[in-house]
Amino acid sequence: MAHELNEQSTDQKQNLARFFIEQRHVAWVSLAVALLWGIYGLLTMPQRKDPDTPVKTAVAICAWPGVSAEKIEQLVTRKIEEKIAQNANVEKIRSISRTNVSVVYVDLDENFPGGQIGKEFDDIALKLDSIKDLPDGAGPIQFIKDFGDTSALMLRHSPCCA
Repeated sequence: MAHELNEQSTDQKQNLARFFIEQRHVAWVSLAVALLWGIYGLLTMPQRKDPDTPVKTAVAICAWPGVSAEKIEQLVTRKIEEKIAQNANVEKIRSISRTNVSVVYVDLDENFPGGQIGKEFDDIALKLDSIKDLPDGAGPIQFIKDFGDTSALMLRHSPCCA
């Protein structure tokens, strides 16, 4: 009796596998649509091997040999940070002040258009060049905006004269 009750309850349940077994034509049409959709997606997908991912980070480095980190932070790093902060598209400024050197990282806004990044970094570089009141022995400020650019090099292995 318990066995009959169990069979009746499974017959009344909605079962996706059972539906596709009983309705084979729906299963075949669904398979064909999924395959065609996949082929269409494959053919219309961008096919670039090395996608352009613009680097929105740059670094300003200023050396001041023989000076402590605290003094570099007060007299060099803060001036660099203030000039960089004048740009409206700067999202984040991080700095490291060490003995002999100041390193300031600049991150542009994440939603900033990739085609205008160079122009924006050039603007920041001009602002940094306008700093004329660095202490004697400090500088010049090196602004590196393309350290993230890399190029692929394909090497072919050829057997040597073994």
